[in-house]
Amino acid sequence: MEEVGIEAEKDSLFSLEASLGPLAWDRIKHAEANAKFYVPTERDDQLKNGIGRLLDGVVTRADRNVPLTRSNRKEGRALLVAGQSGAGKSRALSRLLTAHEALRPTDDPIAPRRPLISIKAPETFTPRAFYIRMLHAMGYPLVNSPVTELLIERVRKHAQRLQVLVLHIDDSSNSLVGHSPGARDRAVERVATTLRGLMVDAENPLSVIVSGLPSILDLVRVEEQFGRRAEIVHFNPLQASDADRLRQIVAKRAETFGLADKEMSADFALRLLHAGNYQLGTVMEITSQAIGSALEKGQNEDRSGGLSAADFADVYFRRTACSSQLNVFTAADWSRIDTSQIVPRWIEERPIANSKRKGGAR
Repeated sequence: MEEVGIEAEKDSLFSLEASLGPLAWDRIKHAEANAKFYVPTERDDQLKNGIGRLLDGVVTRADRNVPLTRSNRKEGRALLVAGQSGAGKSRALSRLLTAHEALRPTDDPIAPRRPLISIKAPETFTPRAFYIRMLHAMGYPLVNSPVTELLIERVRKHAQRLQVLVLHIDDSSNSLVGHSPGARDRAVERVATTLRGLMVDAENPLSVIVSGLPSILDLVRVEEQFGRRAEIVHFNPLQASDADRLRQIVAKRAETFGLADKEMSADFALRLLHAGNYQLGTVMEITSQAIGSALEKGQNEDRSGGLSAADFADVYFRRTACSSQLNVFTAADWSRIDTSQIVPRWIEERPIANSKRKGGAR
């Protein structure tokens, strides 16, 4: 490893890096290689087309008789990207947005550009908290805390100066968690109204991409005016019919690292789907970790054992700390394990409802 300078030696990150041994570096190398692996699906085409239509709207003139300017544009549009945790939404969005040349930032000291800014939604949504996060993302952290009206003006001013065109809000469903039904609708309305205010700004209308759990679809249910400006891409869960393709993907991935695929039978592929709660991102994360486990074992042994069920079982145990009876890769009755829980549990059989009234039939 290259020597670090005096300043770097004072940094805890570089101190930790310098302390790592060969086995740790092998784990890191394989983890970084696995992180680059991506499984394209038809959802990528849907998302790419949705982003394309959103960007088409960004350069559509409001008045076709005069040239395109920042103020002579149609109102912004919204793209909602919904799916369960582990579906792969963030990875797919990041891949497409960073690849779009026109959305890349520039660091020109005189005229910096940030066509796209991305923020995490505030845990408790208020317009004030939202605008503060936008300012931080644009590189203008607040020294003091002005009133909300001044925050809005600062957001508009800096968005125009940085030539912001698109705003991406990730984990937006977090802002809607923990409300009673009535309070939830009011929270949804606050989010939708705030976003719509940016979309209809006369001087610099922004288009927005909102990603999160399926609960973000309440934005189009509760707020009709926002809904009219929105398009939806839904990341549906995988199905049992995807097992054959999954077997091919895992075998090819194992081969890339010099591992023979020993266990990918039809039954095993179904177990892997179930372990990942049928969400593509989680399924591939488990697979990458299992490959890392197999490679780690191969440091002291030859790799003739290949990628085995034991590697997947080990990973599932590390992720959940479950017993072997609740480990999807070792349990006989694995289909009854509820994998939507962080700590897996059995799905109990539902008792047959008793049609008689309490006290017996009359």
